[in-house]
Amino acid sequence: MPKMDKVQPRTPTTAGRDLEARLTKALEPRPEILDAYVFGSQARGDAGALSDIDVAVYIDDQEAEPGPYGYEADLITHLMRVLRMNDIDVVLLNRAPPLLYHRVLRDGKLLVTRDLKATTTRAGYALSRYFDFVPQLKKQAAARRYANRSRQE
Repeated sequence: MPKMDKVQPRTPTTAGRDLEARLTKALEPRPEILDAYVFGSQARGDAGALSDIDVAVYIDDQEAEPGPYGYEADLITHLMRVLRMNDIDVVLLNRAPPLLYHRVLRDGKLLVTRDLKATTTRAGYALSRYFDFVPQLKKQAAARRYANRSRQE
């Protein structure tokens, strides 16, 4: 029978849940943040020792107070201080390109939402922009394949 006084090793699952809880606790009190996600390797559960933390937020521009280096830098500084970690990236979804917003929605985990209906509306609009963009991505991929084939000949 295993001893109960030993500390159990942290598994990626428990580490991920702990990170999500800490991020939620750090982001929820900020009224300008309407939606917040963790995405990337941390959300997928395949983070390694050198993985950073990717956070995406949708903010109310009226509530946000950008500092001298911009809102993203201020939020990164806040998260670094609260989480005691340095490798944090913040994406502002208000200005994110369709491909990135889609990746956040596909792989991310929603941590904070003020109004689920508004969050769903924003996500729907972002997905619409992404699917409008997909034909262009396919054309670019085909052009790249053609160019690579031409170079090999």
